[in-house]
Amino acid sequence: MGIAAATSAETPIRGIAVAAAFGLGLAIFTFGHISGGHFNPAVTLGLAVGRQFPWKEIPGYWIAQFIGGMSAAGIVNTLVGDDVQRALVNAPSRASATASCPSSRPSRRSCSSC
Repeated sequence: MGIAAATSAETPIRGIAVAAAFGLGLAIFTFGHISGGHFNPAVTLGLAVGRQFPWKEIPGYWIAQFIGGMSAAGIVNTLVGDDVQRALVNAPSRASATASCPSSRPSRRSCSSC
């Protein structure tokens, strides 16, 4: 779900999307003069293809971008993970998992999808 789609929803995820956009903007403003403001590996690759970034620095940037992204995802999941799961429309529910169990089984615990 993109930031624009999330901000149009009337759910708690709206605040999360706005905070993510604000955080990215703040990161670019704060560290843009150091890193060039490309926090996305595709931007790094695009700059290298356009000969505005040295090819030999790409691996280091990609590793840093991956570590930064995984760290941020872990922090966000720790802080608001349950709120996001409740807000998502396509989040799996316990009812849908038990409904897919075959009725021929003696108990619901024997169903591998439960």
